[in-house]
Amino acid sequence: HPSDGNGHGTHVAGTIGAAGNDATGVTGVAWDVRLMPLKFLSASGSGTTANAAKAVLYAAGSGARITNNSWNGYAFSQALLDAIRQADVAGSLFVAAAGNDGVSTDAYAAYPSSYEAPNVVSVAATDASDLRASFPITDRPGSIWGLPA
Repeated sequence: HPSDGNGHGTHVAGTIGAAGNDATGVTGVAWDVRLMPLKFLSASGSGTTANAAKAVLYAAGSGARITNNSWNGYAFSQALLDAIRQADVAGSLFVAAAGNDGVSTDAYAAYPSSYEAPNVVSVAATDASDLRASFPITDRPGSIWGLPA
């Protein structure tokens, strides 16, 4: 089923590709886009870095030009970096969440947004005052922070 159990990925997909001018109250930034839902996280937000890498490789191998990666953790993974770099070779842009802890990922690395790869675009949220958002979820059981290898 293309919906995720947590709702975050589905919400972000709607922000990206919800059709506009249809009286439903939601409009995405790209009305004429094809979305490829790939699920590697459970409803509680837990998953493995190995499955994240598999999803990245699957998307790139299937011709995805851009992937949205609204998840992150603090553990470096060479396998995930290698997958992201393979996606670059395939011509796929990798948009990664910088996290919502209100801290700079230049000072405190969060992956995959902190990976050194030419196709990684790190995106952070801001609050209503246009300041770095601070919605920490690191203490939530089963969160995607610190994905196991």
